[in-house]
Amino acid sequence: MNSLAFEDFEVATTDSLSEIEAGGVLLGVLGAVGGGVGGFFTGGVAGAAAGTITLPIVGTISGAAAGAIGGAATGAVTGGLAGAGVNTWGKWI
Repeated sequence: MNSLAFEDFEVATTDSLSEIEAGGVLLGVLGAVGGGVGGFFTGGVAGAAAGTITLPIVGTISGAAAGAIGGAATGAVTGGLAGAGVNTWGKWI
């Protein structure tokens, strides 16, 4: 049976656990913009098949508008997080 020996351990202190290591700001912003635009169009097409939707405060709106708004929000968050998760080109990229 093979075994491994670990010799150098680092203690996880409160300071090291509270640090946030994320990807670049630029890729996060570009991912949010790109995901928002893509989600807007994709959600609009998907929502158009629904016809109309009745919302509690707004009233009746077209399915395309509701899908576009929801798709843009979802795409922006998803794309922004994916872009910020790329951590290979430095802090700002």
